[in-house]
Amino acid sequence: MTLVRIFFCALILQSGLSSSTHASQNEINHTETDRKHKLIDGVVQRTVFLLENPRDRPVEPTNSVEMGEVVSIQKQEGDWMYVASPEKAGWLKSDNVILRSRFSLTKTWAAPQHITVGDGDYEATYTFMKDGSFSVKETTLKGDSSYRLIKRKGKLFQFNNFLWAKVEDEPLGVIRIFLIGINGKLCWKMYMDGRCSIQ
Repeated sequence: MTLVRIFFCALILQSGLSSSTHASQNEINHTETDRKHKLIDGVVQRTVFLLENPRDRPVEPTNSVEMGEVVSIQKQEGDWMYVASPEKAGWLKSDNVILRSRFSLTKTWAAPQHITVGDGDYEATYTFMKDGSFSVKETTLKGDSSYRLIKRKGKLFQFNNFLWAKVEDEPLGVIRIFLIGINGKLCWKMYMDGRCSIQ
């Protein structure tokens, strides 16, 4: 099972999650019950190492989150956030994270009108409209040999060079994140082999 397919399956199974650079303590300090269902999520805007303790400066940090990766914010101390993704967790400076609430609705979109992303187990073709809405046709492997087609619609949200193709009632997920590069060229964040860059 490829990484793309794992993310896609997780996206289907997830329920919805729940403004400034720093989240308020009221936003983050929910009860334990609420935190399980309404964690604040965000997108990492630059590749950065995660620390075990915000007061420590390890000489050789080994855990990092990549630009465009989606994380949930577990707690905050000053300008530090403790974040988690499916495979890692740690502390980083809060200005490295774009809170979900900072993405703004895109009401006009020029180009491109179509983009196809994915691999053998998952493929999606997005059609972007001039009003900032989009439709997407997704095919994903079902079982060992059959594929299923899913059609969805949504709206585009943007923060600087990050584009979120938001499908209604879906949580913020890396599978819907695009990076806007030079001359407006789009790159799907899930391409983790160096093809995504906004330089």
